[in-house]
Amino acid sequence: MIYHPLGARPCYKGPMRSWMMAVIPLAAAALLLPCLTGHRILAGFDHLAIWYPFMTYAQAGYQETGMLPQWIRQIFGGMPLGASLVPSLYYPTDLLCWLLGIPVHWFYTLDTAVHLTLAGFGVIRLARTFGLSMSAGLIGGLAYMFSGYFMTQMNVGTVVFIRGAAWLPWIFWAAQRAVDSGTARPWITLGALLSLLPLTACYQLFAYLVLVLPAFVWATSPPARRSRTLFALAVTGMLAVTLAALTILPAARYFLASMRADSATDWSSMEPFLSAEIPGLLVRDLFGHNPKTKYPGIVVLLLATLGATQNWQKAWLWLLLGAAGLLLALGPATPAGVLFAWLPLWGSFR
Repeated sequence: MIYHPLGARPCYKGPMRSWMMAVIPLAAAALLLPCLTGHRILAGFDHLAIWYPFMTYAQAGYQETGMLPQWIRQIFGGMPLGASLVPSLYYPTDLLCWLLGIPVHWFYTLDTAVHLTLAGFGVIRLARTFGLSMSAGLIGGLAYMFSGYFMTQMNVGTVVFIRGAAWLPWIFWAAQRAVDSGTARPWITLGALLSLLPLTACYQLFAYLVLVLPAFVWATSPPARRSRTLFALAVTGMLAVTLAALTILPAARYFLASMRADSATDWSSMEPFLSAEIPGLLVRDLFGHNPKTKYPGIVVLLLATLGATQNWQKAWLWLLLGAAGLLLALGPATPAGVLFAWLPLWGSFR
């Protein structure tokens, strides 16, 4: 048994059942089957407006000159490509796309399938770390993959948030492993996982984790090791920033020259979660209110409730994080949202 402030838990080290693991990629492939077989393409707004044209431009420039184009002449009288906070040219799968010349619409279908699979595997791994059975992890992984959040992001084409949400359970898994082991290797793994977020231009999730991960690590560390663990997390954060410096440095320079760097708070851009939409968290479009990307999916909510009632000792921290997220989602409608909006960097996010 391993010490844990949320209750003692067994550490499963045996092999996971291979047939259960096969369910995850098969489920992702079944969802995207029309796209994988060439009958349809992913055609959300961001796919068509951002990702397809940007990656096509990068591919064409590389094939023509052997180098990535650093300036887009056709947009707004000129726009930097790698520093524009949008294209993620140095993310591992993106590297394969423009280096190998994979057809762009086909690439983003494969990329989505890969990250849905990663999301499912990540939840299984996280569940096993907390001592849950393989079947429980599989149910949780499938619920996460097919939650309303992933389905909405696929529909609108926000690639960065699909990727970021896919890595999120792996990040918490690595953080928990680092806290439990007390050795350097899990912290290095955590730093590498965190670096993937800015590499794919998912800066918002990276910035939120700067606030959330210290609280998570502090709550799950033995009291005698909390100071040392928080120091290790700070070093891990610096490692992540160093690994992703190729995108962070030019993106920061571009950000400081943009409207978002203005000291005035843009309240209209916060897109608050209206109180009338709260019932929509339970049933989509209830009373005619559609919470858009905020809808988590009824299965996820039911599983969270069931898990909390079965073992409150393990669930209280996750419920606390969820409650804080809901409170901040209300935006300037609450004092917490107003205070959050005044933070120099975080207040500039939508």
